[in-house]
Amino acid sequence: MSEPKFWNEKEFKAKELVDGVTAKLIWGEKIMVGIIDFEPFKLVPDHQH
Repeated sequence: MSEPKFWNEKEFKAKELVDGVTAKLIWGEKIMVGIIDFEPFKLVPDHQH
């Protein structure tokens, strides 16, 4: 088993998805975390994953 890894969210650059909505993606060997920040009253268009 590999050693645990720790990430500092502040070390990752945010990518703007749409006006007022940004995402930071942090990933490892078996996990991915998405941190999505919304400015007040901002909406994301309908989409699918």
